[in-house]
Amino acid sequence: ELVGQQQGMDLIRADTSTRMEIARNSTAQVPIVWCITGMCCFWIPMIFFFAAANVLETCEKDLATFMKVYSLILLLLGPTMQTLITCCAWSGNKTCFKLANRLHVLTSMGGLSLMIVGWVMWSGTTDENCYDTDGMHPNADINPRTLLFTWILGGTIGFGLMCCLLSCAVVSMVG
Repeated sequence: ELVGQQQGMDLIRADTSTRMEIARNSTAQVPIVWCITGMCCFWIPMIFFFAAANVLETCEKDLATFMKVYSLILLLLGPTMQTLITCCAWSGNKTCFKLANRLHVLTSMGGLSLMIVGWVMWSGTTDENCYDTDGMHPNADINPRTLLFTWILGGTIGFGLMCCLLSCAVVSMVG
């Protein structure tokens, strides 16, 4: 039977050594994850960097830097965590491996925190001070505040749905 495969309503538990072995056996997936992430998601930081180039110096907050950092963290956090887990599995250190697996919660919290900071950045800026609709835009005519609003709104809706689904899953497991 596969580790984690459902047997009725019970899950088969695997000890740390077994989970480390599974992680070591999937080492080849790490570069594939990095390549697929780069190929499929390169456009996310690209449009954020293009929009950041359009932020005016008169903007109330450092919106350009936030947009660059936000987009890079969004793109790189998942593959970085998977690489860390695999490295910990190969190290043979069970404590390190367990900690790396638990850090996935921190990646979710980090994403949520960045989204909240995004709302603060968006609400603390104005189009008049941050974007010139008639100005010369070096890469693309992307309004940075509109892009940020669209992205964090989608993230907020996604996190809300995820919380609802997790609540339903917990309720179904409990009773």
